[in-house]
Amino acid sequence: IATNATVYFNGSLMKHNFCGYTPFDVDITDYIRFGQDNVIAVYVNTENHEGWWYEGGGIYRDVFLVKTNRVAIDTYGVYVYPEKKNDDKWDVNIETTVANEDYEDVSVKLVSKICDKDGNVVAKALGEVFVPTKDTATAVYKTEIENPVLWDLDNPYQYKIITEVIKDGEVIDTYETKTGFRTFKADPNEGFFLND
Repeated sequence: IATNATVYFNGSLMKHNFCGYTPFDVDITDYIRFGQDNVIAVYVNTENHEGWWYEGGGIYRDVFLVKTNRVAIDTYGVYVYPEKKNDDKWDVNIETTVANEDYEDVSVKLVSKICDKDGNVVAKALGEVFVPTKDTATAVYKTEIENPVLWDLDNPYQYKIITEVIKDGEVIDTYETKTGFRTFKADPNEGFFLND
């Protein structure tokens, strides 16, 4: 939202966001009226600019309503970073942050399935995390993949990682993340190298 935004929900002040270049979220859980009309109001003040150019004003990106379980993957909560080990093998390192808005501590299992473009599962990573009530916790875990299709300029190939949160044997949340496999380096004498 450009530029200075204030978000209200059912008449309550929910959020100020003073940068038109950053996404943000608003938790409306405690303010929603189930079975009734609810009103989201966004006030935008465009008197100030962040740059010397005209940035426009108002909502200029998609807005989503996200409904989750009280224990769920946090917003932007899955970080995937592949690391080349040798010519054939790559480690796929995963960090998953789980938010617990429930009234008791919880331990959950995490399953991250790495899928190719056709939806085939080519690898799985397993994690586990203890999350105190009204807090977040991050699990760090990894798996290995052999001979992945490399991302490059002619073929920007991406894999989809589907991460599931499992509590008491039941999947309570699912989150999708995309990643690509590539190496890069910059040499002052030789230039830039993508995938060697």
